[in-house]
Amino acid sequence: MERLSIVAGRKNGGVFGDLNLACDSAIHDLVWRAGQNLAKALLRNNGGVSVPGESMKFPAHLYPACAPLPAPMADHLLLLERRRYRHRPAQRPDDQEMARIVLTRIKRARTLVFEYLHPFVLADQKRQERGESRTFPNADWLLETLAQYTPGQGGNAEATLDFWQKKGLLRREKTRGLLDITSVAALLVARITERTLQRNWLPSSLEETEPSWWCYGRVSPGMPIQALPVPLPSDLPSSMVLWTAWQGAIWDGTWRTVGEAFLCRWAGSPSLHDLSLWQQDLPRKIQAVQHDSFFGRPPVQAVLLQEARSDVLLDIAQKGIGCYAESDW
Repeated sequence: MERLSIVAGRKNGGVFGDLNLACDSAIHDLVWRAGQNLAKALLRNNGGVSVPGESMKFPAHLYPACAPLPAPMADHLLLLERRRYRHRPAQRPDDQEMARIVLTRIKRARTLVFEYLHPFVLADQKRQERGESRTFPNADWLLETLAQYTPGQGGNAEATLDFWQKKGLLRREKTRGLLDITSVAALLVARITERTLQRNWLPSSLEETEPSWWCYGRVSPGMPIQALPVPLPSDLPSSMVLWTAWQGAIWDGTWRTVGEAFLCRWAGSPSLHDLSLWQQDLPRKIQAVQHDSFFGRPPVQAVLLQEARSDVLLDIAQKGIGCYAESDW
């Protein structure tokens, strides 16, 4: 596999002025192409999807491409696709093609789910700003929405939601509180991805410790791209840049939208040293005025550092993660 790298880009305006940074003309399409090329390369390097008996799983490093699905939910969709060819094995696509088909369906479903959910989430946030209680998402709304995508005439009862909650397939903020929005999104993505089965379209259960979804991360340029669980581990390096194609990550307030394709964030609160791993000009400028009578004051330095974190992250995201892998999916 060719080298995958992150290259800092160009920042116009802002308190630091016009910064001319090294850029590579081969880098394009922001971070999405990086994630997809990484996914394909990992599929090939792992020899495709393993199929021991009836089980069928994505390679672990492909789980970020399946966000917001938990890994077992994504694997179950892949297994269902394989089962379609149980009685016609000669027509079954190879494992890599089958994974590509399912990933394409997941991508389309998550776009639809985000665009449908987002106005409801924004309306609920405005209710909170007015001092009113939250009401979304609730069981009635989810049952009504699921009915639109459930094949046949059958729907789901609230007892089904309780059963899914018991099995870990649907999570709530509290035991009998509002439904967890990311869990609801994952359920809808799975339902829309698998449109033909009325039953058994979900895995049997999810462990309580199962991550909600996965994102990509990288500690510094030249270091390997990693798949990381969400909620994030508490011991990630502050210099690590995280990114995801799941637009609903914006709902927790810690992710930053980059264009229309990706969201990104720092794993922690990077120091000047951490920032210098990605881009040296801004940290150097801040360090140069540390003894200035005004800019060297601790409150001013704190503001400059915070601004630098934002600017460096935007620089990285605008130029994207360099892709020297093979052609796209």
